[in-house]
Amino acid sequence: MGSAKQRPAHVPEDNVYPRMHWMVILTYVVAIGAITLLMQGAS
Repeated sequence: MGSAKQRPAHVPEDNVYPRMHWMVILTYVVAIGAITLLMQGAS
């Protein structure tokens, strides 16, 4: 079920990500900050 569209040259055939994306790190930081605020507000 391949697509008939041509892939741009900068897009790899397989989605291989050798390092962690910055958005993943940002999501973890925001989640930890939100949990910390919730725990401080509960006490």
